[in-house]
Amino acid sequence: MNRYIRKYGITEFIVCTYGGFDQLAAQAVMNVKQTFPNVKLQLFTAGHPEYRPVVLPEGFDGIIEPAHQNQHPKWYGALKSTRQLIDDVDYIIIYNWQTVSHVRELVEYAKMREIKGLLKIEEIY
Repeated sequence: MNRYIRKYGITEFIVCTYGGFDQLAAQAVMNVKQTFPNVKLQLFTAGHPEYRPVVLPEGFDGIIEPAHQNQHPKWYGALKSTRQLIDDVDYIIIYNWQTVSHVRELVEYAKMREIKGLLKIEEIY
């Protein structure tokens, strides 16, 4: 995380809490906040809070709930919300070990935005 802060000037990190990578990324940001107190860690909730209430975990600075989540069916809301997040960010760090999933579809969408110069992606293998 130090590298992303120093090299790219990133001061806000947005993570979910679904998988192991999300947990590792969140912990890394929490650790780096001791050196860079201006860094913020936001929790991204892809599902509608009506169906999945969220409590802010310790160490996080806030919750990002995408607008208009309730306008989509529950099964589609997470995909649509994550796509909206991709549209709103400048830099994405991805660890995608699944070849067949919605994650792969989202990675491809992000790569198309990168080709257009709209964001920067770093994939971790």
